[in-house]
Amino acid sequence: MIYKLDADFQPIGTLENFESLIWDDKYFSCGNFEFHAPYSLGDASYIYDNSENQVGVVESLEKDGMSHVYKGRLLKSLLSNKVISSVCTYTKKSTEYIVKDLVKRFAGQNIQVEANLNRGLVIDTLQVTGDNLMEYTDSLLEDSELGARIDFDFQTRKLNYVVYEGIDN
Repeated sequence: MIYKLDADFQPIGTLENFESLIWDDKYFSCGNFEFHAPYSLGDASYIYDNSENQVGVVESLEKDGMSHVYKGRLLKSLLSNKVISSVCTYTKKSTEYIVKDLVKRFAGQNIQVEANLNRGLVIDTLQVTGDNLMEYTDSLLEDSELGARIDFDFQTRKLNYVVYEGIDN
């Protein structure tokens, strides 16, 4: 089932009889989506596909004849408007520890972070401030061949930042 969600991640309807929905998940960066339908999404801020466990942030609308074409990025894009606004210094910490700490500190209260497994490179000394949160954490993760995403729990409406290992297809 595919749902329309409002800005607070509350369901405001389901999506049926659409033309296409393409999820383009990325391992080292933020994925995106494209949704084609003969109707408007109205006040939807997000679309959620429970079969794919994907949430797309609706960012743009184009009209193509009778079709509405919605485009956007996946939930991790919520980090793209956050800045590492104070000096953070790390000594002998894993990549996973550092990125999860940065997300905890700067992503906002509504994004939780899963337990740290200390994966990735151990970085001797690192100091950062003023960088874009998503770009900086993605860069660190890529150096350690790790990926990250933000998962959505439909039942609790919670967002969870997850670091994972795998292969980019």
